[in-house]
Amino acid sequence: MRIVFRGSNLVVPRENVALAGSVTAASSLENGQWSRAALNDGRVRSGGDVKGYTSEVQPSEWWSQSVTVDLGRVQAVDQVTLFPRTAVPGEDRAVTGAGFPRNFTVQVSDDGQSWRNAAGLVDQSADGGGSVTYPLGAATSGRYVRLDVSRLGRNAPGDGFRLQLAEVQVSGRGDGDVALGAAVSSPNALNGFGFSPAGLTDGQANAVTGNNGYSSAGAVYPSVTIDLGAERSVGRLVLHPRLARADEPADVTGAGFPKRFDVDVSNDGSTWRTAGHFEQQSADDGVARSYDLTAPTQDQYTARYVRLSVLEAGRAAGHGDNEQRLQLAEMQAFAPPAWNLARARTVAASTSLDFGPGSGFDRVQLTDGVSGSDPRHGYTSDGHSSSSSQEWVSVDMARSRSIHTVSLSPRVAWGSEAPEVTGAGFPLNFQIQVSDDAVTWTTAGSYLNQRADDGKDKIYGLAAGTSGRYVKVVASELGRRAPGDNGLYRLQLAEMTVLGT
Repeated sequence: MRIVFRGSNLVVPRENVALAGSVTAASSLENGQWSRAALNDGRVRSGGDVKGYTSEVQPSEWWSQSVTVDLGRVQAVDQVTLFPRTAVPGEDRAVTGAGFPRNFTVQVSDDGQSWRNAAGLVDQSADGGGSVTYPLGAATSGRYVRLDVSRLGRNAPGDGFRLQLAEVQVSGRGDGDVALGAAVSSPNALNGFGFSPAGLTDGQANAVTGNNGYSSAGAVYPSVTIDLGAERSVGRLVLHPRLARADEPADVTGAGFPKRFDVDVSNDGSTWRTAGHFEQQSADDGVARSYDLTAPTQDQYTARYVRLSVLEAGRAAGHGDNEQRLQLAEMQAFAPPAWNLARARTVAASTSLDFGPGSGFDRVQLTDGVSGSDPRHGYTSDGHSSSSSQEWVSVDMARSRSIHTVSLSPRVAWGSEAPEVTGAGFPLNFQIQVSDDAVTWTTAGSYLNQRADDGKDKIYGLAAGTSGRYVKVVASELGRRAPGDNGLYRLQLAEMTVLGT
């Protein structure tokens, strides 16, 4: 039974949506005491018979590992809780907390292939044996939740470096699907044979007798519209293909999935704007497809009506039904991802080498949306003979905003540059500070021994309630020097991203 409360102050208890979901891992020791299945079996402390999950032994603490939980369907999640390995009778007490990931990113995905960062953590530990809960970014949703570990925690006495946990829990309130139960309209919907307009938003994405989902009546270019009942934030659609029932041929799965289509949105049902155009789509594997929508501003993600307009129909089901139809088991709509509040905003710095936009370094390139290997390297400070020279760089977001994550992209070698250039200048020790007036600053996070030699973005989750107009990175210890730079230390970043609302 599912109970949905609307317009009330009732707090819906969190459900552990990861419980007993399928688990995959980069490596896993599978024996009587350790297994992937033990990561989400409901046992939050290690026992003599089942201790939890452990990876294989890794060469060093900097050896990456990952573990992924399949939640079964796309849904909203708002926190991840990690339970450390704990000592069992007869074991050294120092075993407790061993293998707890030190630096890691929580990522989510709708299909297990394209991943979105939800939280970034550094210098984590759980030596006391207690669980640690990590809030995720606003509007986080997905079917798969992954811990992408870039630095392993301390090893257990007499053992090597591993990723070890007694349990992982993933929690949320409701499933975040704003289309759930929404009214559905179509000029040519099929009513019968297990199909109905209401089947598109009833929360049932599996093939069951009497409920196949939605189908058009056979027009080559059909459309279907959902009414969310009020203006809602919509930034992503998830389309679930028709699935074959047990009494149907297997190749019915994926039939009717639109090959080419537009997603249009409207506030009044009359004036429409195109939020997405998609080509060469199919879902014959039966896996839901996720589609990010676009909007020039954050406010324009708001809409009451969402319309799927098919420009080229998918394949017919066959087996006596040769009509090209639009057929879907379910259509979900989720809020947009957090907005990059720093994009194209004004940058200030303690010092800066500015060669002009589009050239090697310039402060404006800290927020131009370009990272990775590119001739527009990003931002660099002046050079210093000592790594203890302090430098800072800040972004003005034009007004005070709620902030939950700051992402720093390292400099990455480009062209003929030495590979060792990658990660040079990334601040070793630094603080993230926020301010409403650029005069009085509040520390939102302090970080030690940071590196980005792998060229990957480093993501730093901030405490709930963090807000400000200005965000500043203050480096108290500069990172390693780039080769060929006369032995000078600098603060260097390709990009700075600030996520919030």
